[in-house]
Amino acid sequence: MNITVNMDKKSIQTESIKHLMIQGEALVDVVLFTLPLEYGDIDLSALSYSIRGTSEESETTVTQVLSKSVTGTAVNLEWVISSAFTAIPGELKLILIGSDEAGDTIIKCDGESVYVRADPSVAGFAVASANAYEQLVAQINYQIAHLQVIRILGTYATLSALEAAVASPSNGDMYNVGSSAPYTVYVWTGSWVSLGQLKGDTGDPGTNGTNGTDGVGVPTGGTTNQILYKTSGADHATGWKTLTAGDAGAQPAMTAGVDYVDPTAASQIASCGIASGGAVTAQGTPNQTVAVSAGSIITPEGKRYPFSAVSALAAAAADATYTRIDIVYVTNTGVVTYLAGTAAATPSQPATPANGTILAAITRAANDNTIATSDIGDRRVFILLASDFVDVYAVTESSNTFACDLAFKRARCLSFPITNTTAKTVTFSNVPYGACDILLNIKATATASVTWTLDGRTVVWPSGAPALTSGSTYDILLSFCPANGKWIGRAQAGAAN
Repeated sequence: MNITVNMDKKSIQTESIKHLMIQGEALVDVVLFTLPLEYGDIDLSALSYSIRGTSEESETTVTQVLSKSVTGTAVNLEWVISSAFTAIPGELKLILIGSDEAGDTIIKCDGESVYVRADPSVAGFAVASANAYEQLVAQINYQIAHLQVIRILGTYATLSALEAAVASPSNGDMYNVGSSAPYTVYVWTGSWVSLGQLKGDTGDPGTNGTNGTDGVGVPTGGTTNQILYKTSGADHATGWKTLTAGDAGAQPAMTAGVDYVDPTAASQIASCGIASGGAVTAQGTPNQTVAVSAGSIITPEGKRYPFSAVSALAAAAADATYTRIDIVYVTNTGVVTYLAGTAAATPSQPATPANGTILAAITRAANDNTIATSDIGDRRVFILLASDFVDVYAVTESSNTFACDLAFKRARCLSFPITNTTAKTVTFSNVPYGACDILLNIKATATASVTWTLDGRTVVWPSGAPALTSGSTYDILLSFCPANGKWIGRAQAGAAN
């Protein structure tokens, strides 16, 4: 018996089965429902289906899973009416339910009520004859015999695993699918159909467990700014301690340019150009080479490169017709290079290659393959050192005390003289903690002791305070150490003034 489901109204046309069922029947009548493949954006062929019947008279509800088959144009559902739907006579409200794999209801269709016709032999107890009693007992036994009991045959992690393991299931076989409870139950009705998750009611909350014992925690006592430290190798052996300068341990001697920035080098990298040397000269007997003295450069990239002297840097041959301007420069990796320009009636100097540092320009007369001193133009641009700014950054002595306010200073490289043997006090204020180190250049023309103070903090000298000896120049680095709140001082070995 075929029934069309009107999806426009989501209704079941139940007229043809309105009085079909008789009380006590089981698996006699087969009803076929036909649905379209889609409803709006919902793929109806992907859903599982069941039918639910509700008896308003007895206030009971029964549900039965439907077999499904899909053709190219429709979804076909088969309902073999079980005894659960014919157990109680009277009006029965039917609802067709479509669910997804998780067991969630996606769509419902209802219809006009159908009626289960009463079997007079079991309709009631008005006549309590022995024969009626026996018929009632038989009816009850029949219901018990056909009662659907859920029996789970096994558990698999995924539906694919179930399909692979159970190759030939029987109609009604049920299995759990999932990695842990609650599982999704699948039943075989010609294909595996999800019944959703079977869960009981939530149980009562359990009683609270016994409180655990307190942990060791932090030891009592201690004062402000103290630290927690291990007192021994035993578990939980801790105590409070006030940090001192000695807690940092012995400090190894530092090497300028390795452990910290050499003060002279630091002052040079503020700009780019020639740091030293690099003179380009003609040979004693002029020829087609030039000599370049050793030196060092700071490239536009901020890198410092020393370069060796070149006794005879070869030049390209002169043009036969026109004058040419060539240049000698140092590459950004410290290589001395000769670059020929373009010969012309009015020649121009070639551009210096990117990140190169020019040393000289050489005018090459036509057909002249000797380079004289008069042909060489010095193009070196020297970097000014911090010591060249004594008038700007010098610290002035006043009653043997040197005071310097570092606020708003652009440079931290300072220079001042020691001119007599009287003990000196050097004081810095408004020190920019953590912003940069302080680099000092001191020229001593007399031997004197110095007391150093930075914002009221005495400087700690791990390798000993410098002894300023007459006739020497000292590079000194002062750094703030946040770990112990101290200023740390390092002095580079003095060189002759």
